[in-house]
Amino acid sequence: MAASWLKARPTQYTVYAAVYIIVIVAVLSAINVLANRYDKSYDATANKQFSLSDQTIKVVKGLKQDVQLTYFGPQNEFPGARDVLDRYSGLSSKLHVNYIDPERKPQVARAAGFRSDSTVLVDSGTRREGAKSTSEEEITGALIRSLKSGERSVCMLSAAGEHSIDETWTSAFSSGGGSAQGLYGAGCGWPEE
Repeated sequence: MAASWLKARPTQYTVYAAVYIIVIVAVLSAINVLANRYDKSYDATANKQFSLSDQTIKVVKGLKQDVQLTYFGPQNEFPGARDVLDRYSGLSSKLHVNYIDPERKPQVARAAGFRSDSTVLVDSGTRREGAKSTSEEEITGALIRSLKSGERSVCMLSAAGEHSIDETWTSAFSSGGGSAQGLYGAGCGWPEE
C-alpha cells in the first residue's frame, strides 16, 4: 500500500513539477551569479548615445600606467556620474574611479586635489588635469592631456618697444611645468622677409 501512492499519477506530477522548479531556480541563480560577476551592458539605441566613442576606447585600452579618475560632487549625484565613469573603468584594469563629496569630506577632497572648476580630476601620476563635466568629451580630453608628457613652452617676441619678458613670467610658467623664453631682435627663429 505504501508503494501504491508513489505510483499514483498526482504524486508523479508533483515530483516532476518539484524537479522542474529546482532546475529552473538553479539555472536562474547561476545566471544571476554570472551577471553580478561579469557586468556587461549593451547599447541598443540607434545613435549609440550610451556607448563610448572608438577614440575613447582606444585611449583607455591603451593605458600603460595606472590612472585615477576622481569625481567631486554631492553624494546624491554619484549614481549619474557612476553611469559614465563605470564605462571607462570597465575598459581597463589600469583605470580606477573614486567618488568624493567635497561638502561632506572637505579635507579628503582637498587632499585629492579638489578644484571648484573641475568636476572630474584625472591623475596619471605625472600630471593632473581637470574635466569641467562628466561628458565623454571632457573626460577623454582631460585623460589625453594628462597622459601627454613633455614640457610646454611659450615663446614671446619683444619688438617695437614692448615690455620684455622678465623673471616673474618665466618663473610663473615654469612652476606650472613649462618653460618660457623671450626672443629679441633678428635671428630668433622667425622667418626672414
